[in-house]
Amino acid sequence: MFSDGIMQNLSDLLDSSGTGWSIGSVTGINDSGEIVGQAIAPDGNARAILLSPVPEPSTFALLAIGTLGICCHLSRHLRV
Repeated sequence: MFSDGIMQNLSDLLDSSGTGWSIGSVTGINDSGEIVGQAIAPDGNARAILLSPVPEPSTFALLAIGTLGICCHLSRHLRV
């Protein structure tokens, strides 16, 4: 997978619930960033997978700050 022009190993991006799994092949990716493919389970068997991206916590923080700023701006202009 490429992120900011840098290739990354998808197996390295799995969270702790993916321990022991390794991504074997990727067959598709959609506009939402979901990835389908095949992985090797800890028991050694191949399995079909669907990987869904999870936003970084900083994304939520920026969204909250932006929303708060808009609310403050609107509250100043809507006071009667």
